[in-house]
Amino acid sequence: MEKATLTVEQRSELKKNKVKKLRIQSIVPGVIYGDNENISISINENLLKRIYNGPFGKNTIIELTIKGEKEVKKDVISYQIDRHPVTGDFRHIDFLVIDETKKVKATIPTKVIGVAPGVKLGGMLQQSAKAISIKSFPNSIPENIKIDVSSMQIGATIKAKDIILDDTFELLTNPNNLILQVSVSRVKKDEQTDNADVTETESEPSEKAAS
Repeated sequence: MEKATLTVEQRSELKKNKVKKLRIQSIVPGVIYGDNENISISINENLLKRIYNGPFGKNTIIELTIKGEKEVKKDVISYQIDRHPVTGDFRHIDFLVIDETKKVKATIPTKVIGVAPGVKLGGMLQQSAKAISIKSFPNSIPENIKIDVSSMQIGATIKAKDIILDDTFELLTNPNNLILQVSVSRVKKDEQTDNADVTETESEPSEKAAS
């Protein structure tokens, strides 16, 4: 994985009204956790958007240049991102200093590949979860996790434990969580119900025959 680069300004702790002024100027407050100290920072929001709209999203490894009394560089990954629920604007971001020898938690989007035979027969592919959580070494965090559905018939399911992962990954999502299933479509169910009704009607003896 290629690292993104970002320059931020170290800042002192600010009161709520000053933080609000920062946001009006498209400056996002943040905190870096790790290395036995927490560092408060401010970041240009446009630079954040450029990074987090990339292929790795919030799992992007960033080489931060922190400008303060002295310039410091740290490799970090996002720990918690607070965005406005309507506009999507960044309101606050926390970073975690990473150690390449230690695994970190990451939520990875899943990507469906192939066509399920059950869908060709009229079934419906339903995705119950679009991401799973894993532990991975920072440089090995994948852009997505591929799930091949090319053998799924109607009624088949894929749970988290069924997903094929790299040996270096640790699955954190509940192994029994449902990820994908091929269910009978509503149209197919209606057809089956209609056919059952017709069969039942045909099998009933008429009143004339019974007399």
